[in-house]
Amino acid sequence: MPEEMTSNDDGFDEIAVFGGRNIRMESQQFKGGKVTCIFGGSELQMTRCHMAGNSAVIEMTAIFSGVKMIIPREWNVKVEVVSIFGGFNDKRLYTQNNADNTPTLYIKGVTIFGGGELISY
Repeated sequence: MPEEMTSNDDGFDEIAVFGGRNIRMESQQFKGGKVTCIFGGSELQMTRCHMAGNSAVIEMTAIFSGVKMIIPREWNVKVEVVSIFGGFNDKRLYTQNNADNTPTLYIKGVTIFGGGELISY
């Protein structure tokens, strides 16, 4: 079972190798982060976060593993993930908000024999 933790930090640098972790981010000045998973997995719960500005960047690498991101439904998202024998799925039920002041999360990275998943509640 993955380790669980809560963080009020403005960002994260998560590495999971042959294991995993569930991280609940509660930052009021969220700036983004980096997640690397190799033969492991991570779940990033960000529904209580508020961005520091109009955008934040998450750099993601998933090799033979997976990353699940749960974000606030009002955030816009731009996915720039390259997949090699893997994939990244945006499973949000809500459409993007086009208002000028809506925060945008940029997800950049690569999946190799792995994957990523983005959901909102």
